[in-house]
Amino acid sequence: MAARNFLWLNQETSFGTPIASPVNGTSAFYIRESQSNAYTPLMKPVIGQIAGGNGLSTTVCFYSDGYVFTGTLQGELYASISKFLTGWACTPVNTGRTTPWTTTDANFVMPPGDLASVSAYRAVLENSGTYKRRRGSGLKVGTATYTASRQDPVWKYNYNLTGIRDDTNAAGTVADPDATEFPAPTDSLYSCDPFLFSHTAGGLKIGSSRTLFDSISITVTNTLTASAWEARYPQTIAFSGRKVEIQVGLYRKPSPDDLASFRALTALDVEVTLFNGTNTLKFDFNTNNRWTDMTEDVPLDGPLKWTGTITNAYDTSVGSDFTVAYT
Repeated sequence: MAARNFLWLNQETSFGTPIASPVNGTSAFYIRESQSNAYTPLMKPVIGQIAGGNGLSTTVCFYSDGYVFTGTLQGELYASISKFLTGWACTPVNTGRTTPWTTTDANFVMPPGDLASVSAYRAVLENSGTYKRRRGSGLKVGTATYTASRQDPVWKYNYNLTGIRDDTNAAGTVADPDATEFPAPTDSLYSCDPFLFSHTAGGLKIGSSRTLFDSISITVTNTLTASAWEARYPQTIAFSGRKVEIQVGLYRKPSPDDLASFRALTALDVEVTLFNGTNTLKFDFNTNNRWTDMTEDVPLDGPLKWTGTITNAYDTSVGSDFTVAYT
C-alpha cells in the first residue's frame, strides 16, 4: 500500500537553502508520523480588508502583501535522530559555524548566536493518486517540549515552527520538488529506537542525584522574530534569547527538602540525562536554577508527591544557560 504522506527534514547550510547533497541519517532524516497531523506547517496569506467608504463597515476589497509559514511538528524522540532534533531547537550557531551543523551566511541573515534552520520536504497522496510534494524552507523552532512519564514512557517532542515559505523548490523557483529531489522513503529509513522513561534512571540531578520520580518535562521557549522587510516572505527569523523550564513529579522524601529550597530560592545544579545502553542525550542546565513553583500532591489512594517547576537561568561561571550533548 502506498504511503499517504511522508516527511523528510534536511539541514540547511544557509538560511532557506537545504544541503546540496543530503545524506540520510547524517544531514537528512525521514520523520515517522505516528499520529494524526504530526506535521502541520502551511504557508498562508496575511489577508487585509478594506471597507466600502460609504459610511458602512461592509468589506468591499481584499488584499495581501505577505505570508506566514507556521505550524507544529511532534513525534517520538528516537536516539538516532535526537542529536539533530535537539541541535536544531537548542544549540545556537557557534562562531566557527560548526554547530549544530556546518553552515554559511553570505547574506548575514543567520549570524553566530542565531538558531540554524531546516528544510521540511512534505508529500501527501492526493485523492487523484498522485503525490503533492512541497518544500518548506527556513524553519526554526520557537517552542520545544520534551516529555516522558511512567504513564506515557516514550520520550516525545513537540515543536512550534516558523519558516519562510513552502512554495519554492531547492532551485529557488516557484515550483515543487520532484521525486528525484525528494524520493519516497523505504521502511528502513525510519528510526525505531525511542528513548524511554526508564532510560532516565540515574540521570536526574536536582542539586543531587534523584530517584523515585514519575514524570519529566523540559520546555524551551525561543524568542524568534520573523521579519519580511520589503519582501512578502520572512527574510530573517532572528533568535534573541530563550526561557527554559523543567517540570518534575517527585516522590515526597524528607531529604532533600525541596520545599525549603523553593522558599529559600536555593541555586541548584540540574541535569537530565537519557541513556539507552548505547547512546546518551544529556541536557545540562548548569548551576543557576531555582524552584519557581511547587504543588503538594496528597491523594487518598496513592503515594505523597511533589510536582514542581524549575526555571533555568544564564550561568556566568560557564557562559551559557544550558547545553545539550549527544554521544
